[in-house]
Amino acid sequence: MLLLAGCNTVVEPTDPPVLSEIPDKVVKMFSARFPNATETTIRIVEKDRLWEANYKVDSQRFYAGMDSTRILKRSRLIEGSIPDSILGYVNAAPSTGIMISNYQEEVESFYRNYDMFTARYRFQDKEYLMGWVPGSRSYMLRSEPFYKFEYPINSKADLPANIRAVLDSEPLLYHGGLVFIDEKNEKRYQVSASNGDGLPGGDYVFDNNGNLISVSYKPAKTFSSVEEAPENVRKYLDQLNVQYGFTFQMGYQMRITNGYWFYLSNSNRESLELILDENAKELERFHTKYVN
Repeated sequence: MLLLAGCNTVVEPTDPPVLSEIPDKVVKMFSARFPNATETTIRIVEKDRLWEANYKVDSQRFYAGMDSTRILKRSRLIEGSIPDSILGYVNAAPSTGIMISNYQEEVESFYRNYDMFTARYRFQDKEYLMGWVPGSRSYMLRSEPFYKFEYPINSKADLPANIRAVLDSEPLLYHGGLVFIDEKNEKRYQVSASNGDGLPGGDYVFDNNGNLISVSYKPAKTFSSVEEAPENVRKYLDQLNVQYGFTFQMGYQMRITNGYWFYLSNSNRESLELILDENAKELERFHTKYVN
């Protein structure tokens, strides 16, 4: 960890990094970008590759994730509560009873060319991030698993050996995608690929240990109705229908993992994407709501 200037008022992480030095090239890159930054703390996320910073400019506090050459993601921390329209959604959503924290405005991203607002919450022992880009009359609010920032996969060589082995066993031509970093500095790999046959490709998603979570490329079986799914899967989907009115729109069983992907919607302009394992245990969810 490195303090660049001023008093450190940033809350320290529960498990501070073992390493204590930040490369000069990282410090110079950051200082050149933000010469007026004060109360700056830089921490190591991955040795010799990724870092994060908390800092202030004037009275505003910011967070940044970065590599040695550029800022990957930067957010402005906002004091106060989220908008009433968002709070109303939270109180009525499938995430009822959650606690909101880390209200921020994302002001820079290496792959997104627009600003957005975010807030973090915890639901059923998992961390999620709400994001929204306000429009003139309505806007879309999307909740997905929480990650601090992400960086690009430039080549297959950037991936762990066990992930490369899975990809090498598939007839794939192109590899790209993103690596997401969570609160514990653990990773989620989302690899996009196709075999060059002109048909749509798909994503292969792996956890921090290289275990395959989901694969959307060439499903093993496509469902036209919920009745075609196994009984344990139907029970889980029926529960979501009873509680929140979500009904089946489309779904499939995956190859390799034998897990499931489903897209559900209800009459309140909400949709829910679910990733289930082969035993109908929920692994990931992505919730979208249109707010007036």
